[in-house]
Amino acid sequence: MLGSERAQFVALQASANQETRLATSMKAGIALAARYSHSGVVVRLQGEGVPFNPQAMTGGRLWVDDATVKAVARPPDNPLTLPATPDEKQQRALQEQIARQARQPASPRQLDALSDAQLLRLLQAGELRPEAVRDRLPAALVREALAPMRQQDAAIQQVARESVASRSRLSSPAQGIVPDEAQRPERIKEKTLGGD
Repeated sequence: MLGSERAQFVALQASANQETRLATSMKAGIALAARYSHSGVVVRLQGEGVPFNPQAMTGGRLWVDDATVKAVARPPDNPLTLPATPDEKQQRALQEQIARQARQPASPRQLDALSDAQLLRLLQAGELRPEAVRDRLPAALVREALAPMRQQDAAIQQVARESVASRSRLSSPAQGIVPDEAQRPERIKEKTLGGD
């Protein structure tokens, strides 16, 4: 240990985790070094404050004490919320409006203002239920408009059934199957120096 009589600090332990702890006496420094074996420990011999560059002394970049760790570890009493930007406010208002409209069924007066083609488009997009347009559109036209959706639903159900069936086939062990020599990967023996 090198130093002079004017030395204010001495590094007692190097840091392995980028943390440095400050002790006020050599006895406290030894206790900190034992308790926090991966943290750097600096002992204040005289004066006040902390050394300017802990990384030069212990290799640790951060000054850490138990009070700081406890304050950082507990959640804040009042979490910080940033004010919403105008775009975020507009987006939130649109989402609330859409949610309100989705909860409310379309009134007959709203549907009367739409043409038959518009009703068909809304029906095909899934935004209207077939019962809502039963009085305005012929049943054959409604079935024709819903046919692509029903085909899509059937295709999704078929894929789901197939994936369940293929998973069950893949999970069952293949018994009694011996691979051909052509299917087996060729084994390559590597040669090492001084080895086999």
